[in-house]
Amino acid sequence: MKNLIIIGGPAGVGKTSACMELRKIISANVMLDADWCWFMNPFIVTDETQKMVEDNIAYTINNFIACSEIQNIIFCWTLAHADTYERLISRMNLDGVRVHNITLLCSEEELKKRTLSDTNSDGRDLAKWIGLLPEFLALSSTKIQTDSLTPKEVAQKISQIGNFS
Repeated sequence: MKNLIIIGGPAGVGKTSACMELRKIISANVMLDADWCWFMNPFIVTDETQKMVEDNIAYTINNFIACSEIQNIIFCWTLAHADTYERLISRMNLDGVRVHNITLLCSEEELKKRTLSDTNSDGRDLAKWIGLLPEFLALSSTKIQTDSLTPKEVAQKISQIGNFS
């Protein structure tokens, strides 16, 4: 049985770093970071661009599912809203696939620290992500608190949750 490992959480929580470590731990895997589907200049979020990104994600994940060489699909995106998650899942061919929905969280203070130390971030959206923390907590997902964990330790926790091969 294949695994679709969906890692969500606010920007700056460490999703990409943890997923890069997870790739080293589990076998026969592929990783898709939704940020790669948003590399537009200028970066514009509209209904049209959101639909385009979701189309690209669903198409790519379905291709990963169809590939016999891939057993574990690692996908990370912010996924603050349950409706976005449901829209994506409804478009995937999940026959023979176990879906693991995991949300990474950290305290407001830790999120500030990580965001402000990130060389790729100018901190503009920090208030937005802090404001969305209650929505992440309300999601129907397995939560991992990452405050005192390294990306490798987060990846190990994810691997243990799913008992991935």
